Amino acid sequence: MSWGVSLSLPIIYQTSQRGFCFQILNNKTPEQENGTPAIKSWGLALFAGQQDRKAALLTLSIFPFALVSGAGLALFIQPPTWIATINLALIPILGLAVASAFACPAALTIILVTAIGLLHGLANGSEITAPMSAWRFIPGMATAAMLILTYGIGVVRSLEKPWARIAVRVAGSWIAAAGIMVCAFKL
Repeated sequence: MSWGVSLSLPIIYQTSQRGFCFQILNNKTPEQENGTPAIKSWGLALFAGQQDRKAALLTLSIFPFALVSGAGLALFIQPPTWIATINLALIPILGLAVASAFACPAALTIILVTAIGLLHGLANGSEITAPMSAWRFIPGMATAAMLILTYGIGVVRSLEKPWARIAVRVAGSWIAAAGIMVCAFKL
């Protein structure tokens, strides 16, 4: 089913009106030409899935709140220009954390998830322009993040075979490689 959804995204992308449907299906703003927010969201989902149950559940509750808070904050203040650089640098860091199966305490996970959510929300919220509705865009962004996080955490936590956990670490190395390449081209 996920392959069918992935294959239909370009068609739905062309017919949507840059509102709730656009954001939930693409997890990026219209002005972004690459998929870095989606890569970062999947990296965070895999990372949270590798942590203990408490940290994974906290991620599901904290990240959308931080994301909406950051996007709402961006409506009132102009975010600094270095936010995009930090967001790009977080992709290989998350990928390396997944690839190394880095287990961290719940407190550190909360701090990391909150920071990533606020930065991701600030970056996306700053892209809201006059023709876009913030009341449709921000809930769509939060819903897309929740879907990705829930699906990613659920898949990782349900894996029982050792080779399947290795496959998650390989996916983390791909995220790290993609993040390093994007950083090399953008920074």
